[in-house]
Amino acid sequence: MSSIQIVHETLYSFSQSVFIEPHILRLLPKTIGGENPKPFELEIEPKPSGLKKILDEENNYCHVAWFDEMSDHLKVKSTSVLPIAEYNPFDYLIYPFAFQQMPVRYSDVQNERLALAKSTEPIGAPLIHYGQEMIKASDGQVSVLLTKINTQIHSDFETIYREEGDPYTPDKTWELKKGSCRDLSWMQIQLLRSMGFACRFVSGYFYADIDAYELHAWVEVFIPGGGWIGFDPSYGIAAGSTHFPMSVSSHYENTMPVTGTFRGSATSKLSTKVVMRPVELG
Repeated sequence: MSSIQIVHETLYSFSQSVFIEPHILRLLPKTIGGENPKPFELEIEPKPSGLKKILDEENNYCHVAWFDEMSDHLKVKSTSVLPIAEYNPFDYLIYPFAFQQMPVRYSDVQNERLALAKSTEPIGAPLIHYGQEMIKASDGQVSVLLTKINTQIHSDFETIYREEGDPYTPDKTWELKKGSCRDLSWMQIQLLRSMGFACRFVSGYFYADIDAYELHAWVEVFIPGGGWIGFDPSYGIAAGSTHFPMSVSSHYENTMPVTGTFRGSATSKLSTKVVMRPVELG
């Protein structure tokens, strides 16, 4: 297995014809190492009158599509081929060395640049206590702590499939003891931010030997000397060579694969399909 082909279909069906406003498409994946797909195809119905590839505010490549006709549907299909390359997520040195031990100490410049990724939302005392217990269990060692939180959430929470809707609040996920990949990731982000870590929400794909696929979400933590390191609480593993990020942001709202509006009084129905398969490239 040298590469993975990813086919992602999104279909909005409208109860009557509407005018489709400009849409942002965040459907261009890459490898953890930053390699872009070869080839990459984007099919859109109805055909847009314009399509522009841009780099957004958080350095994600995306496409802006705009339209000049009425339609009773919007269909977007992306096809990507990405290599499976050797990647060791733990191949880094934490530096400055003071960062190896809690509490978290970013430099003044880093704190300024990472401000959005450190922005916290209130979380309840039980979740805070959960994190404090893991700090104690890891003797405050940052690398041990980050791995422990990731594996412990995987062990303590049930991962479920939930097709639509924003992530649950961290406290709701905590109370339910279950959640989708985006629910677990958002809870982990807020827990880590409460400890002082800079974290981002990642939307993308994860290839594994399973029967069905869907859009996936995980977490990135900024570690001085290591950069942005991915952690996947749904599987309890570090993000590696079969994780393919599409968009990364300090807030999950900015990682939706397709965003936009329409003009009209119709109702809409969303359906999605993701197919992934190994391919050998000559």
